[in-house]
Amino acid sequence: MFATVNRDEDSEPLEFPEAVPRPGDPPEAGPDAGPPKHTGTSAGSPTAEELTRFFL
Repeated sequence: MFATVNRDEDSEPLEFPEAVPRPGDPPEAGPDAGPPKHTGTSAGSPTAEELTRFFL
């Protein structure tokens, strides 16, 4: 975004950046795959108690 602000108005737009894989995303998920499907809680998901302690 910063690079496009200081460019000439008539210049070609920059290429869209490549998506960076995030921890927990399946390897086949790409930028066009949409949001991940939730299939219940995973082993790494925080419990309700952990979330309460985190946010309070």
